[in-house]
This record gives sequence, structure tokens and C-alpha cells, in this order.
Amino acid sequence: MRIHLIPIGNSRGIRIPKALLQASGLESEVELELQGRSLILKAPENPRMDWEAAFAKESLGPPSEEEREWEALSNQFDENEWQWE
Repeated sequence: MRIHLIPIGNSRGIRIPKALLQASGLESEVELELQGRSLILKAPENPRMDWEAAFAKESLGPPSEEEREWEALSNQFDENEWQWE
């Protein structure tokens, strides 16, 4: 598909046809990358996207042996209340 560059101030842009947007999954934000003489547009990666599910998976169930060992350790900060002066 060949399209024309559109002047936008001192820059230029493109209009991405609706069918390509739907097929690519691009929404309101994209990552732009230069590879040789090509511009690559791709949906941004969200490295924290699955954190909530992973946390829920790990926090369910009884504590592990390692967690119980850490809970058994204490220090003066665990024993005494903090006093702000």
C-alpha cells in the first residue's frame, strides 16, 4: 500500500487506514523504530501488564517455608514502636 506524507507543522505524518489499525491492534500510542531506511510502528510493550495476575498467583495459599523463616526473624525495629522527634 502506498500513501502520501501529510505536512504537520514542520513535520510530516501519515494516515493509517482503519483496516490496518484494527488488524495491527494499534490504539492511541505506538513505538516508532528506525531500521535502515524503514520506520517500524508497533504497539508499545507493557512490561507490567501481567504483574497483577502474577502477584495474585504467588500470594494465594499458605506461606512457603522460606516465608515462614523470614517471619520468624525479628529485630529492634520490629519490637519497638517508632518515635518521631
